[in-house]
Amino acid sequence: MGLQQMSFSASMMIAFIILIRCAAINRLCKKTFMVLWAAVVARLIVPFNLPSRLSVYSLAENLAGFVKGLIYTKPLETAPAVFIKTAAVNEQSGISVWSVVWFAGAVLAVVWFVSVYVRCKREFDISLPAENSYIDSWIKNLGGRRRITVRIHEKIMSPLTYGIIRPVILLPKDMDFNNLTNLEYILTHEYVHIKRFDCLWKILLTAVVCIHWFNPAVWAMYVFANRDIELCCDETVVGIMGEGKKSDYALALINMEETKRTGIPMFSSFSREPIEERINAIMKIKKASVLSLCAALALTAGTTTVFATSKAVPELKNITTTTAVSARSIDISSKEYTSDSAKLKIVSEDVPMKIKDIQWWTYDEYKSWLDNEKKEIEKQVKEGTQTRKTADDLIDSYEQTLDVLKNGNKVSKSVDGDKNLSITINEADLKKLDENVVLSVKYDTEK
Repeated sequence: MGLQQMSFSASMMIAFIILIRCAAINRLCKKTFMVLWAAVVARLIVPFNLPSRLSVYSLAENLAGFVKGLIYTKPLETAPAVFIKTAAVNEQSGISVWSVVWFAGAVLAVVWFVSVYVRCKREFDISLPAENSYIDSWIKNLGGRRRITVRIHEKIMSPLTYGIIRPVILLPKDMDFNNLTNLEYILTHEYVHIKRFDCLWKILLTAVVCIHWFNPAVWAMYVFANRDIELCCDETVVGIMGEGKKSDYALALINMEETKRTGIPMFSSFSREPIEERINAIMKIKKASVLSLCAALALTAGTTTVFATSKAVPELKNITTTTAVSARSIDISSKEYTSDSAKLKIVSEDVPMKIKDIQWWTYDEYKSWLDNEKKEIEKQVKEGTQTRKTADDLIDSYEQTLDVLKNGNKVSKSVDGDKNLSITINEADLKKLDENVVLSVKYDTEK
């Protein structure tokens, strides 16, 4: 699966999640959206297909087939040859323009994010240890394998966390350290970020944005996923502190939002935009019911199944070696020629269909035949033995084959004597094959 295909596939899922988020952000557990964003990230970085009959692509294909069946109920009287345009792999030197543009954009994105991170990290490293008895006591009661430090910086406006192996909680110097209630909320919030490895999450999201910088949907995912990291953290804090303290926690959030600021990439901040969404979400947090948990589970499973999977692959059935179809790509090194529906294997056994024995159409030859065939088809239409719609479809399929020949491909005149079946192969790839090589076609779908 190519990068653009991966990006497009994920875009549909991103759009759906954003719609669900807008409609039910305060009705579902916030962890639901984190799981959904994780599925999107997986779709954006894993270059493999997971076929499913419930995939949106399978459903769309089935719907299209159903609609087509309602519109065109009369079958073709004469089956056209199986001539499909190919996109065979051509051996070309050099790098495509798209590859150059993508690489340049990715490098610029990486440079920007890294420069912001390094600049902030250097500034944060000059912070001073927090000398506060409450904070010291709070750290001692944490436990855990990772050593957490709390430091103070005079230039930051709101608390934040950075570091994965040796996490640091950074607090503003002008914060009211005498307000122990607010301090507890802030430290608990940042500790939840550390415990959930949210900084690692942010790095992964940033990496995905750098790879798919050309896709606006991925940038939208970056914004909303970062918001949901904060909402999920707020939900966890309320769960720890108790629902009775939601108002106090929201008030602590408001107090820390005296100065608006944009979140720094790859850092987890106590105060992030939009503050209104977070406060509303905090005040509407309720203990999850069995029904809401089931709905969240069903939504997660359904969304992932429908949008993160690819079109179902037909089951292998009734495999023969005499039926040929056009293929999509060729790989001479692996001696295999494949398409979505069939696999054309290049074998060395002494059986029919040797390359040297196959007869191929030339463009002029096929065009001359098609001109005569059009006259014959028009004659059948006038006599009433062929419908106008059937005739147009048949001529269109033949003209597609003519385009295939025009674009440097070879089309066989027949396969095993069957005039309605043929092989389509790129001419450049055909020249690489030994004339004694045999093409053995295995058809994978039930006809």
